[in-house]
Amino acid sequence: MCGPRSYPLGATSMKYRLTRDDGAEIDVPGVLWESVLARAYRNGWRPSGTEAPWDLDGRTRKRALAVTVPAGGAERWRESDYFSARSQYVRPADAHELGAAVMRGSAARPSQSDPLADKRDAGERRVAAFARVGGFVIGRAPDHSETG
Repeated sequence: MCGPRSYPLGATSMKYRLTRDDGAEIDVPGVLWESVLARAYRNGWRPSGTEAPWDLDGRTRKRALAVTVPAGGAERWRESDYFSARSQYVRPADAHELGAAVMRGSAARPSQSDPLADKRDAGERRVAAFARVGGFVIGRAPDHSETG
């Protein structure tokens, strides 16, 4: 495995909503989520895999009864899927290691004069701090650009 990416870099233009076990949520642009995963992997994180999708019911979770299956047959859950935003679950130990690996990269990174790099670094650290606290569900953030 060459890294955690299962889609081409830059292909995820959606915004993710990560919902932690304690109910805390954070919305993460797709490009930032890709950057977090890539940085963590470069710094030693080896994904342990996600659990099949969960249904969120208020502040509690319950295992989804079925994964959406394409016409024509059964689908086996891909544990390497950190990208589809189908409410898959990242276990607490994996989440903590993900966050710790991102932060290891932050400690070694000198202050940059590039405002975009500084902004990305701050976003990565924010997601890392969120992940280190506990397991979370990877879902899709609501699209507020649509009117209805």
